Amino acid sequence: MNDDEKTVKENTSKKHSIIDYIKVAILLIFLMILPVLTDPKSFANIVGVQIFVILVLIINIVMKNDR
Repeated sequence: MNDDEKTVKENTSKKHSIIDYIKVAILLIFLMILPVLTDPKSFANIVGVQIFVILVLIINIVMKNDR
């Protein structure tokens, strides 16, 4: 593999990781606004779902970056 192909691969992987982080940020903002829109009784359930989703996304990004 020559140098040009390596730089193309590095650039595309960097773009993908930046897009992944932007997706996570948007999802976090959405999940922080969501409890305000719902009733406070279901707040604990929503926080549990938030933590689960955040962990899944972090694991997903780490696995993609390892490749």
